[in-house]
Amino acid sequence: MGTNYCTAPVINFFSGAAAALWAGACNLCILLAFNRCLDAWKPQWQQLLFEDRKVYLWLTLTSCYIFYIFTFTTPHVYSAEYGAWFFDPFVNHFEPPIESFINKSHFVNNISVIVLLSILYTLICTSFYFNKRFYGVSAKMSKVQRQVFIQAFWIAVLNFAAAAIYVSMQWIDISFAIIVIGQMTWQAGHGGAAIIYLVFNRTINRRVKSLLQLRIKEATGRATIVGGTTNRTMPVSSAVSHPEC
Repeated sequence: MGTNYCTAPVINFFSGAAAALWAGACNLCILLAFNRCLDAWKPQWQQLLFEDRKVYLWLTLTSCYIFYIFTFTTPHVYSAEYGAWFFDPFVNHFEPPIESFINKSHFVNNISVIVLLSILYTLICTSFYFNKRFYGVSAKMSKVQRQVFIQAFWIAVLNFAAAAIYVSMQWIDISFAIIVIGQMTWQAGHGGAAIIYLVFNRTINRRVKSLLQLRIKEATGRATIVGGTTNRTMPVSSAVSHPEC
């Protein structure tokens, strides 16, 4: 059957309120796209707004945004029937959704993700086109920028898909398969960045490979030493059969 708000109200309440972290992740994803967009169009502005300790200002604003969503907005409630989070605990039992359960901040957050990410990445792609077409950017520089763009783009795709599906399923009746996809992209939006960086960031990829190779060598070396020690102490078995023992 699974749990619901009635069987575990306290856990559901705080778990749903913790979805404020999703709002923070969306905010950081938009900031990442904004940073890449400035780097493509106006590098001097990017340095002015994000260089040195200025990044802590953006993180502080994001933390304040998370605090607002956590404290002052309606939390999600887990639905065992759909395996996802809804603001309306009576989802699909009453039409339209009950007004008191609607979270307008979540709606604005997800719509902002959809609109702003679309605009920012369109501007980034346009920048790449103009740089290559009219300004003859070097192949090396273009390759570096392309690598960074791909990483940021796939992180944005996960958040974009989750935002679009989650805001839709709060208001309209969509298929269970799409709800599952929305739940999976929401989870991937929090943990998928590590895999994306591991796959597309060559520096991180090389460091991880060298780290794993070092660990394997250390483990193999310890196994060899232990095995060698065991072989050297094996004559004990012959001592057991000695007449004086």
